[in-house]
Amino acid sequence: MGLGAALAGCPTDEPFGPANRDSGVAPGEGIELHGQVVDFESCPVGDGCDALAGMVVEVLGSSLQSEPSAQDGAFLIEGAPAGTALTLAVRGTAADGGAHARTILAGSVGPSDRDVYGITMYAMGRRTEYALLEAIMDQEGIDLEGSGGYVGQVVARIDPEVDCRADPDDPTCEICPDLEAGLCAVRDATARISLPGYGTIEYARGLPSFLADQPNQEVIDDDAPVTNVSGMFVVLPSTPSIGDLSIEIAREGMTFLALDASVEPGGVTFGFHRAE
Repeated sequence: MGLGAALAGCPTDEPFGPANRDSGVAPGEGIELHGQVVDFESCPVGDGCDALAGMVVEVLGSSLQSEPSAQDGAFLIEGAPAGTALTLAVRGTAADGGAHARTILAGSVGPSDRDVYGITMYAMGRRTEYALLEAIMDQEGIDLEGSGGYVGQVVARIDPEVDCRADPDDPTCEICPDLEAGLCAVRDATARISLPGYGTIEYARGLPSFLADQPNQEVIDDDAPVTNVSGMFVVLPSTPSIGDLSIEIAREGMTFLALDASVEPGGVTFGFHRAE
């Protein structure tokens, strides 16, 4: 399978939350949020994701936001409230020219009383040949950004010491026959959402760039009951909605924690669903 089907480097090696370093934040003071903005569609190509400059990261439900991201995609938000879960969104500035949708990251930052490092914000493309949102619009007639839709990917971080060629009977190899960096998308998983009437779940074959050499394959597989090698699914809203989703993933032999996500018109929400 390989990470051409998944997102290369999707969950970072440094998990969301406080890094193991002393932040020096005193009680009652705000904390700093440090991270990088990357281009969602670039992630399956090469060894990593392309950094995006000129993007603004905001904290939902507040006026807090970063300055435009640097050339390496780095961003900083100062004065974020300590001890509470935060949801972040990334959007373009005039410099971006409308190339990227406002993208909300599900489960962005857990409660912390220390500065937070290693946050990766994925900005989903639009108006380009290989943009997932454009492909869904063409196929389903639904504007995921305008209506507040959801894109998820089911992934597992696997022991990189496992060699499926040497030990093909290892349980890992059923899920990830071609391991790279101990990370893979999970196939044969199902998704369920908690918000009645919000929308329908459809399973995706992969990003348009991954399907470029398969001209007769549409992005959404309308007949699929589970994830395929891409591990991806989308939630197509019935009507534009504002609310909180709890998304549950099920797969035989694997355990997933429910992921909470904010959805609202004017932004598409993206989330990784990691196996425990």
